[in-house]
Amino acid sequence: MSKKSAILLIFGICLALLASAESAAAAPAPPMTAVNEATKECGQFPGGDECAICYPTGDWELLGNGFDVECPEDYASASPAYACDPVKAQHCCTEGHSGAMGDCADLIISHRHDQCAFVDDIEGCKPPQEWTRQPNGRRAEDWQCPADYEWIDDLSCSGEESAEDKGGISLPCVGTLLVGPALGIFWLGIRRHS
Repeated sequence: MSKKSAILLIFGICLALLASAESAAAAPAPPMTAVNEATKECGQFPGGDECAICYPTGDWELLGNGFDVECPEDYASASPAYACDPVKAQHCCTEGHSGAMGDCADLIISHRHDQCAFVDDIEGCKPPQEWTRQPNGRRAEDWQCPADYEWIDDLSCSGEESAEDKGGISLPCVGTLLVGPALGIFWLGIRRHS
């Protein structure tokens, strides 16, 4: 192999590694600094990433970006109490993403069409035919769009779920089950007397 070919090969491998590293890594937010005025404590906590936003809780108050602000000199160092809220975004609900788990509650999937979509509000939503919502008992972490599926926008629900969709029996179905046999018995009775 010539020197020129070797250099081109190494350059190509470096580009491929750089591209894969950029697509797989979530962009973390900078650490945040919080203070607790009651206890005179200060410290940093994770700011989250592109799929989760973190904030201080309890008596802790946000002082600012951990790179831009410093704790007051007379405050003790401590670990702030904090919580994180997931973000409703396509890349945060796709298998294989490297960030925190997103808010995937409104995700519906069509395995027939290899597509995923968000609906405005999954509660009371009857997904279009051949689309499924998160099955009961399935963990939220396991309800993600397969990586090779296409995301589509503006998919709307057709309205309130019926009892059939919820696993129950609808009123028309109950009526048919009760009235149908009664009419059959009545008709047989009339035929016997005629």
